[in-house]
Amino acid sequence: MDKYKQIEELMDLLKGLPDESELELDPEKCTELVRKADRAFKLFAGEGGGCGNRIEFVKQFNMAAVQIEGDSLSISDAEEFKSIISDAACFEIYPLSNGTIRLEITFKDILRRRKMKNEILTCKDCHREFVFYVKEQRRFLSKDWKDPKRCPECRKKRKKTYTGTMNCRKRLVHDIIRLKEMAA
Repeated sequence: MDKYKQIEELMDLLKGLPDESELELDPEKCTELVRKADRAFKLFAGEGGGCGNRIEFVKQFNMAAVQIEGDSLSISDAEEFKSIISDAACFEIYPLSNGTIRLEITFKDILRRRKMKNEILTCKDCHREFVFYVKEQRRFLSKDWKDPKRCPECRKKRKKTYTGTMNCRKRLVHDIIRLKEMAA
């Protein structure tokens, strides 16, 4: 029973996370992160590091990790290292299966909510302007759709035409199958 309760609590936590589509990288925090990563890369470059430096962004958890790999990692300037990790959520040093060592510095809250506003777009078919509301934008983003090219009225007309065409094709295929069955 305790396992189920833990799973429910975890699910509640995940539901509370903001929708990924509404988040974007915060330029100020990312610039600071890149500066710190560059300083960290330089700090360890002379000590066998630098063979596997990278920054990894994990959007769904609103965090980024600076990773440095090398044959050996030693800190030559403790104050510089302290200033690099001062804003970090955590840092870890651990061995990898290929014989190298990885230093990982994790930073949180690198994303911000996308500031959305109603947009005015022009319809591809009727050339009238229409409003692309924030609510619609969120839906389109969540489904990874591009912005609409047609107004809602033209979208409905196009959908109705497309659906009608598809129904005709389905009927035609069904009639062909039935004729083949009758001939056999």
